[in-house]
Amino acid sequence: MLEMKEDYYIDKKRSLQVHDIQTLTLILPAQYQASGLDKKIATFSYKEVVEFVFRDNPKATWFNTSNTAEFRNLED
Repeated sequence: MLEMKEDYYIDKKRSLQVHDIQTLTLILPAQYQASGLDKKIATFSYKEVVEFVFRDNPKATWFNTSNTAEFRNLED
């Protein structure tokens, strides 16, 4: 599983909802554990993941199935 923590706020000047991703956590589900509990494997800062994985990587692409003109790099 992948857990994503984000800050959510409303920008009153531009009237926008803003989702600011903070961390990504890899979790091993309880069904694969003898203890029956979820186990956190690793936590990464989203800004570091963008810097070292997504930036300048042509394979890191988000595909919008509703609008084919809106494909984006995961950094965006």
